[in-house]
Amino acid sequence: MITRVQILNKALRLVLLALLCNSCYSQKKQAHAIDVNWIVDHYISYYEAKNTKFNSEEKYLLLGLSNKDETLKSVDVLDNCYTCPGIIEPTDTVVLYKKYKIVIRTDTKENKELLLKNFKSASTSTKFPVQPYQENAMYHYSRHWSFEYNKDLKIVFFCNSILEELQETKSMLKLPSTIEDCNPIRK
Repeated sequence: MITRVQILNKALRLVLLALLCNSCYSQKKQAHAIDVNWIVDHYISYYEAKNTKFNSEEKYLLLGLSNKDETLKSVDVLDNCYTCPGIIEPTDTVVLYKKYKIVIRTDTKENKELLLKNFKSASTSTKFPVQPYQENAMYHYSRHWSFEYNKDLKIVFFCNSILEELQETKSMLKLPSTIEDCNPIRK
């Protein structure tokens, strides 16, 4: 005959097993999401530490998500100054995050929903005017980070358009050496 202590012991083991499985499932589920905050936080902290003119009063960020093909998604982040030429489309969304206005642009409605769903602690903000581009003028585009994610939403490629900073940023982001990058010398 089974005693009450044995029944209680078995019930407690089942509860612990259920909690453990739920915890593992939650961690696995979170591992398959694009961590937008991680990208934006590192971009902001990296350039704020490097340049005193990189601040929320002078700069806004542009954040995009697009499908490269059926299996790859690309997340891009760059910055622009408020007095510099730029374009804000009617379909763009502007959010406020850590005092920075961030213009969100995607290629599909689904990607916009995915980006906004995975961007924690960002609040909706108002659009702002930007200077128009002038015809026949050449512009130097600012720094730009690009992350490519596979169908399992794992990073498979990283690029910093400022190649002199590529290895430093890759190291700061703690990206494994197996992740491809845009260094033309190593190809």
